[in-house]
Amino acid sequence: MKRLIVLAMVLMPFAAGCTFSVNVGADPTSAGIPNCQAATTSGRAQARSGLLLMAQSVRSASLVPCVRVLPVGWTYARMEATNRYARFWLDSDRGGMRALRVSLDPTCETGDALEVPSLRADVRRYDRVDAVQSGYRGDRYLKFRGGCVTYHFDLSGEGSYGEVALISVALGFVSRADLAKYVREYSDDRLDLDPTPSSGHQ
Repeated sequence: MKRLIVLAMVLMPFAAGCTFSVNVGADPTSAGIPNCQAATTSGRAQARSGLLLMAQSVRSASLVPCVRVLPVGWTYARMEATNRYARFWLDSDRGGMRALRVSLDPTCETGDALEVPSLRADVRRYDRVDAVQSGYRGDRYLKFRGGCVTYHFDLSGEGSYGEVALISVALGFVSRADLAKYVREYSDDRLDLDPTPSSGHQ
């Protein structure tokens, strides 16, 4: 019963179309972080609200951004989720506060960003780097069915390019199908990630 209450509380804010923010204190893994392993059977103990919040924010998105593992020096800062978009921020002890913002939207404008090869066949990648004297500032757009993820990098200091490469490898996706399966299994088939009037679930 407790598990059902937790999931219901996670999904509840979006029924009213409100904004939900998670601010993380001393223990960034205790709330909010969208952990890639949370949607797998082996990762049940690591389940966090972050993935569910992002998935509910952009219900058309076939993929949801997540964090595989944070590299040394990187910490999870906070999340913001509404019924139109979701985003979270990561801090770097070298690159500075809010060094990376990860945003999930139904779509995005890539502007003058250049398309580059993607590591996934179902994702198209576009990069734009702004000229800065010291550090790294730029955007990476990852477009897929029903959604778009934007990485906004804003790092200061030397070695920023290396930090960008390091954190990029640490980020990934969870498919909506896997997340929906996780919610059903976690709730003993009583809840759906994307409930419909005809689903039969209360």
